Amino acid sequence: MAGVVIILLLYLSTLVFAFIDKSQSKSLLMASMFATFFIAFVLYALSIAIKMVKHDDSDGKDDK
Repeated sequence: MAGVVIILLLYLSTLVFAFIDKSQSKSLLMASMFATFFIAFVLYALSIAIKMVKHDDSDGKDDK
């Protein structure tokens, strides 16, 4: 749930940085976009890993 909140805040910051016309706004925009994609990727990878671990645990219990 915290990851979803972080991604929503990053979307908001990306939007703000896109409309600000300052010297560092382009680098802040790129950093915000990178963080948005990276955090989404990490959350997706963690959800797959958790599903695999839970699936492996349930297979081990059936064998006993």
